[in-house]
Amino acid sequence: MFNHSFLVISMKKSKFISVAICVFYLLLSKSDAAALFYSFDDAQNGNGNFTSAVTANDGFGSPTSVAIAGSQNTTDPNGGEASYTDFEGNTWIGSGSYLSPGHSLQWKAGSTNNSFSLTVGTLGLTDLSVRLAARDAQSTGNLVGGFSDFTYDVGGGEVNLGAGTSFNTNNTFTVWEMDLSSVSAIENQSTVTLKWTIPTIGGGSSFRVDNIEFAAVPEPTSVLLMVLGISGLVLLQRRR
Repeated sequence: MFNHSFLVISMKKSKFISVAICVFYLLLSKSDAAALFYSFDDAQNGNGNFTSAVTANDGFGSPTSVAIAGSQNTTDPNGGEASYTDFEGNTWIGSGSYLSPGHSLQWKAGSTNNSFSLTVGTLGLTDLSVRLAARDAQSTGNLVGGFSDFTYDVGGGEVNLGAGTSFNTNNTFTVWEMDLSSVSAIENQSTVTLKWTIPTIGGGSSFRVDNIEFAAVPEPTSVLLMVLGISGLVLLQRRR
């Protein structure tokens, strides 16, 4: 004899499973969107004002901040990477040199004790990576040649990240990037500080950094917990 109640229950379960699957795939499609961006501009055309505030944040936790150190560092409204399109599709314009338009972190001739650092929250995030544009320039002096150190700190002191710090931009903005997916210590942390140290800037030289962007993906366990939570709400609603 045909069991109508069983059919109704089966249909409800099937619909619930379908909803759960849809929720799961929606969350997975969003899971690759974690990104953080600093343009150092408050206007996309580069003719506005310098700002050290985060430009866009999708998925990274607080705090998010930039710190700059050096005896001759400045944030005057000149110089920036010629053009960069961020993860939201916005294009930021600069001169590509030391001229307007554009803004950047910068260190001038004679600057000592130079560094910049970014502090972010990475709770629930994994597979981090970072890119930035740097301009190592000289007219009469020597080029800096890259970063002298690159470290992370999750609260127990600075740890050196080692290789990949040297480059020669030859008076133009050049992309520097690093895949940090193998550095598990900076994943799923309430606070991570990444610090770039820059050698002393010689006479007739300068150094600039622009358009810093982080990327990461949510940990699978975080996505699964979200799916289970929403699926539970769907099931509860069905029982009512």
